[in-house]
Amino acid sequence: RMYLWQRHAALNEAKRRIDEREHTLQSWAVSKESELSAKESDWMDWATQQKQQKKEFENHHKQLLELEQGLHKRTMERTLDCIARHLQMGDAFDLELPGAATGAQGQ
Repeated sequence: RMYLWQRHAALNEAKRRIDEREHTLQSWAVSKESELSAKESDWMDWATQQKQQKKEFENHHKQLLELEQGLHKRTMERTLDCIARHLQMGDAFDLELPGAATGAQGQ
């Protein structure tokens, strides 16, 4: 049979252990919350960087497309100008181009 002082000692020890476990659990929960916040922050930073990189990539390729379209337009203008001059001047157009007479003879 337990004496009264043994019962109090056992209850106090159990209470101390429960308090210690609760304190450990609270510390663990705070630690996990901190880790989760850090991970969320890292993911948000990553997402922001990805959006910025995507925007820069799109802008770069948009500029490349505009450059290619401009070059194509200039090429087509030169081609159409050449055709228009040829239609207006006939074979005399070939004689006006530098090296055209020698290039035609060499073929």
